[in-house]
This record gives sequence, C-alpha cells and structure tokens, in this order.
Amino acid sequence: MHILIAEDNKVNQKIFRKMLEWLDPSITIAVAWNGGEALDYLSNPSPACPRPDIILMDTSMPVKGGFEVVEILRTQQPYIADMQLSSTPIVALTAQMRTEYTVQFHFAKGFDDVLWKPFRRADLHRVLMYWSTHGRRAVPRHGVLQAPMTGGRVPIRSLRAQWGLGSRRRQYNGPTSLL
Repeated sequence: MHILIAEDNKVNQKIFRKMLEWLDPSITIAVAWNGGEALDYLSNPSPACPRPDIILMDTSMPVKGGFEVVEILRTQQPYIADMQLSSTPIVALTAQMRTEYTVQFHFAKGFDDVLWKPFRRADLHRVLMYWSTHGRRAVPRHGVLQAPMTGGRVPIRSLRAQWGLGSRRRQYNGPTSLL
C-alpha cells in the first residue's frame, strides 16, 4: 500500500509516519508539505512518484489548502481523466471543531472520510482497514458525494491476519477489540 500524506506540520508528519509504520511496515509513504506539492506529486506519476492507494490530506495548509486541492482533484483536468487517481480515497485530516465542519460537510467538499486531529492510531487503523477492504471507490464521483462513513463498526478482527497484526498484539496496550 502506498499513502500520500499532505501535511504542513513537521511534527504531525512524523507522528502519522510512525503510526503507519507501526500498523504495517510494508506501507510506503510520500509526503507533501502543502497542497501545491500534493498536486505536483499527483500530476506526474512515475516509479519515483507512484499513485497512492489512499491520500491523507490536511484541510488547512499553505499555498493550497486541502479543500482547494480536493476540489481541483475532483473537478479539473487532468486529474478527473485519470481513473486511478479519481477513484483514490481522500481522507481529510482536520483539527477544526466548529459545528459547521461535520462529516457531511467534508463529504460535500469531495473528501471520502475524515479524521479529527489529534486522532488515535486505532482511528487511523479503522480508516485504512475500511478503504483497503472496500478498495478504491468503484465509481469516481464528481459533484454530489455520498461516501460511506467509517464511523460504524469495521470487521477489523477478521482482517487482523491480512495486515499481519497478530504478532503485534502483545505490543499493543489498547483494547483488544480494536485488533
């Protein structure tokens, strides 16, 4: 699995990277410092810049914020012509706690899922499990969005072996129901 993290805060980048490496050491990670870098990365696929399976996108970044980047990715060429990219799940990373910033608000803006910072490793795991289990979006959406919310229960226990988490169980100090 390859993940693009678009995040302008160096500490958050390091935390997200460590969380991902703990969940699955085989995950490859690319980091963009702002929305402009994320668009540059996504517009030039190559062996050095492979297409991500999931994009983790901060909503507030310099140059271009996450909302602006998602709007561009969902509505403008050449991004919408790229079926692989247009079906890639984009997860909002936000610290906005105002009442208007609901899950539905993020969906309407083009995101497929939301993680509120600070989030726990189990929250990130839940989102990654959902999107890796359900795969890419079957039909790219543009305009009105109706993404599933991962706030419900995901059968993580049955997928533990798929992610190789059985060996990490002893290292994990949290509730075993999350494994």
